[in-house]
Amino acid sequence: MPRPGHMLIEADFSSLEVSISACYHKDPVMIKYLNDDSSDMHADMAKQIYMLDKIDKKNIPEHGVLRQSAKNGFVFPQFYGDYYGNNAMGLCEWMKLPIDHKWKPGDGIGIGGGVHISDHLMKHGISNFDSFTEHMKGIEKDFWGNRFKVYNKWREDWMNMYRKKGYFQMHTGFICSGIMGRNEVVNYPVQGSAFHCLLWSFIQMDKIMRKEHWDTKLVGQIHDSIILDVLPDELSHVKETLYDVTTKKLPQTWKWIIVPLKIDIDEYGVDEPWLEKEEV
Repeated sequence: MPRPGHMLIEADFSSLEVSISACYHKDPVMIKYLNDDSSDMHADMAKQIYMLDKIDKKNIPEHGVLRQSAKNGFVFPQFYGDYYGNNAMGLCEWMKLPIDHKWKPGDGIGIGGGVHISDHLMKHGISNFDSFTEHMKGIEKDFWGNRFKVYNKWREDWMNMYRKKGYFQMHTGFICSGIMGRNEVVNYPVQGSAFHCLLWSFIQMDKIMRKEHWDTKLVGQIHDSIILDVLPDELSHVKETLYDVTTKKLPQTWKWIIVPLKIDIDEYGVDEPWLEKEEV
């Protein structure tokens, strides 16, 4: 709950870890996705995974589920070191398809136009979990061998550097050493530097808040978000300051940030709990 007469807002970095990863591996395909607002990596992967000509979540609500499943069931797990077998199982959970017996017509979620996902996949020769897993094996191979091959090479080079030196240094100056597995070596610089971006922004907001004697207060941080308890009369200025600090001053200060940074701000009504929010 905010203080009486105040409101909570949450400023969330959009795809921060993906953006910071691009600052390390500099994969041109990833950079294009991040610079082109008309492109959608997760929709493209949903099209490939589910063998659809397009993902139209605006007009076909079910396509939003397919896109979300590709994002959270394949793309992000792959970035963090998962593999196609686990991805196949997770995607079947998203699609509500059984993994222990052959699929039947009408199984799983709808994908628009009265068609179920099982009907669509069965038309493409995928009729059970095993055949879907084999399909995902090919998707994974293409993901790293074609779509993000520069990213993949960076992962190998970064791991080899760690094997040789026994440590690595993040772009933010922190050094990680000791015994680490492959996923830790590849993920720590990305997730660590992304969190440092959030901390840097939090510290700058604190300095400005104190210097300008705001009534608004910083509450804390959650993952990629900054939470504030805001006086309504200060709302506009606070949001402008957030935008300036996170998307302008941060990349100006850390020159290694080579892709645009974005934030989404959610507002919670005056005297309203964190449960109630409105995207703005």
